Amino acid sequence: MKNYKSLLLLTVLLLACSKSSVEKAKSVSPEDFLVKDNEISGWSKAGTYWTAATAGDLSTYINGAAVIYTSRGFVEGAEQEYQGTILGGSVSVHVQIFDQGLPENADAVMEEVYKGLISPAEWVDGPGERAVIERLPLAQTILFQRARYYVKLDINDGSEEALNIIKAFANNVNGKFTEAGIE
Repeated sequence: MKNYKSLLLLTVLLLACSKSSVEKAKSVSPEDFLVKDNEISGWSKAGTYWTAATAGDLSTYINGAAVIYTSRGFVEGAEQEYQGTILGGSVSVHVQIFDQGLPENADAVMEEVYKGLISPAEWVDGPGERAVIERLPLAQTILFQRARYYVKLDINDGSEEALNIIKAFANNVNGKFTEAGIE
């Protein structure tokens, strides 16, 4: 009888822990993972910002590209633009984060966007389950998927310094997933 009570108590505790982690996952939104002002030294929020909680909202912000997300389980998304300087020139970073509901949906979005890149390369030690970098002469893009989230980052500079900045942004967002218990 004592083993039965211990097993029952353990089951109740496990269910309580599972419930709290599910509630925690539902209580976060893509907006919560955006980089804060000057969290990356010298980079602050500026320009474009939006959040989308419906397919209609998303279509308002990214028009024809919305179907890539909405046909693959879109739940909600957010974008923020950041301004900073690299070698004395003004540079912008755009961070987009999409909750796609399920890891396989986020992976499917990443695959679809990946197909449209010109010269992608795997970022072996990058964030999430998979990360990709595209380096072009005037811009760079990072894509990564972490659990049910798909993240896209763009910087309008092709330099090595810009690559380090966009990687810092990607790692910052990924760290916020870890803090939120998103595995």
